[in-house]
Amino acid sequence: MPDNTAPLWEHRLSDFRDTVAREPMPGCGAVAVVSADLGLALVLKGLHLSQRHDAASGVD
Repeated sequence: MPDNTAPLWEHRLSDFRDTVAREPMPGCGAVAVVSADLGLALVLKGLHLSQRHDAASGVD
C-alpha cells in the first residue's frame, strides 16, 4: 500500500489486495474485517432495496 500511515479504509482495494498477497502484514484479521464489512454492506443494500420496494408497492 502506498501510504502505510493512512487508515485501512483510505486505501484502494487493489492496493490492499496486492499488499495482502505480498507482505506478512496486514494479516488474516484485517482481511476478515474487510470481508465482513463488505458482506454487511451487501446485507444493508438488500434491506434498503426491500424497504423501497415495499414502500412503492404499499406494503406495510
